[in-house]
Amino acid sequence: MAEIFNNRICVFANELIIFNPKTQVGSEDGFIPEGTYYSMVRNGQLIVLRRGIPGCPALVDFETMRKDVKKGYIVRKGDPRAEIAAKTQKSILEDAIVYSNAAYEFFSVKYRYDGDKKLPPAKIDEYTLNVRIMNALLSLRDGRKANSIGGGGTRINVWEKLCKLSNDLLTLKDPNGRDIFPHNLPKNWKALKRKCEQYEAARRISEEEGYRSVIHKSYGNKYAAVVLNEDAKAVMHKLISMHNNLNNVQIMEEYNKVASLMDWKPIDSPTTVENWRQKFALTTMAGNKGDKALKNTCMKQIHREAPTQALTYWTLDGWDAELFYQKKTPKTVKKNGEEKRYMYTTYTNRKTMVVVLDACEKYPVGYAIGDHESPALIREALRNAVQHTKELFGERYKPLQLQSDNYQKKVMVPFYEAMTKYYTPAALGNAKSKIVEPYFKRLNVEYCQKQANWSGFGITADKDNQPNLEVLNQNHKFIPDEATVIAQLEAIIAQERAKEDRCLPRCMGTYRRSPQNAFRD
Repeated sequence: MAEIFNNRICVFANELIIFNPKTQVGSEDGFIPEGTYYSMVRNGQLIVLRRGIPGCPALVDFETMRKDVKKGYIVRKGDPRAEIAAKTQKSILEDAIVYSNAAYEFFSVKYRYDGDKKLPPAKIDEYTLNVRIMNALLSLRDGRKANSIGGGGTRINVWEKLCKLSNDLLTLKDPNGRDIFPHNLPKNWKALKRKCEQYEAARRISEEEGYRSVIHKSYGNKYAAVVLNEDAKAVMHKLISMHNNLNNVQIMEEYNKVASLMDWKPIDSPTTVENWRQKFALTTMAGNKGDKALKNTCMKQIHREAPTQALTYWTLDGWDAELFYQKKTPKTVKKNGEEKRYMYTTYTNRKTMVVVLDACEKYPVGYAIGDHESPALIREALRNAVQHTKELFGERYKPLQLQSDNYQKKVMVPFYEAMTKYYTPAALGNAKSKIVEPYFKRLNVEYCQKQANWSGFGITADKDNQPNLEVLNQNHKFIPDEATVIAQLEAIIAQERAKEDRCLPRCMGTYRRSPQNAFRD
């Protein structure tokens, strides 16, 4: 193992010496006898920069070693220069850390507790460093699409990577062997995420509230323990769970009104409310965010695996394709008592495509394009899917299981049940139950976004990723007509079907024709 000592690359002496069971000196990978090592030190062939003491092994200067000793070490342990270079290379988190004079000033000068007590110097340094690192972590999280942390089309747990970067900071040493970032942030990514988000919520109120949120209750930060009795907890729970979605300051003000009437101790900081908001999240989310949010975030999720055989499971849904086209419609206007008709052109029209997806390889086995989703369009897409199976396999097949949303279920359910042996409607309000939703997002990114008539992402998407509307308005006459957009969508499906990694016949396996899975011509 290599270390920097007095700006020199050093290796441990024990790694050079062959293990001596009598003196318990050396290592199994050593290649120099203990006596030879001491002779080389006396003769100046090995320069010891730091003598060994209990708990602190001796360090030998690597660059001044004899060539044969250097070579023997590199063969067994690797080149220490490369090891040091890897250690000293700055990570993106290290580059993102900025010194916060405001945080140091708050912890050292402004904050007082129990009368006029100051924080210990060690705690001032600890809290200041923690704030610096959490600010950097939150900055990297918010800018993950512009760096290598994550984002884009790949599903990556950003906080797992951020936690690894945070833990790596603890391994960094200065030339004298001291820790550069001796922080005590959580080493588990879930705990780190929770702590950073709690700090972020307090920081939204004010910068000083953010600093205050990291101080331990032993140093006067006892806001979280203000609400103690059961009646007070019930009032706090009710305020947090209200459908109005009051912010922390508003809840603090309303709670203090009740506290003044009940002779309870008032709340002095919105951070207290945030702490209780986190504790009550499981029972208050249904009230302020709805049952759907509760089921999708806090309740147990069922994880599924894709089937390994084709025609086992089909899912379908409608997609308003993110491609504009222009359309001319007649319009009648009365002017001076006379009716005049003229053609009115709109440029923000979009086609709807119902896609039937085989879950085995995410293969678009059927589709239909129309002006809007309708039972007729869905039937056309399913007929196209069945017809496409004949093109692939020589016979018409239907799936073993079919999934759809609850659109027009009174009309469509009998048709779905005739199409498959097992019909499974998607759960209401659970977008994660259908794999076709992320599939549409991928089509939008991979194909539509590259077109000049791209309409953008949904209204909740990041504004920085949306198309420039000024350019679209200036060039609206170049937006294609309806036939061109239909050709674009058909080309997308053709490219998806042609991909080698989505070869449906390859996944046909031992699926055989039977009365349950095949139509008769």
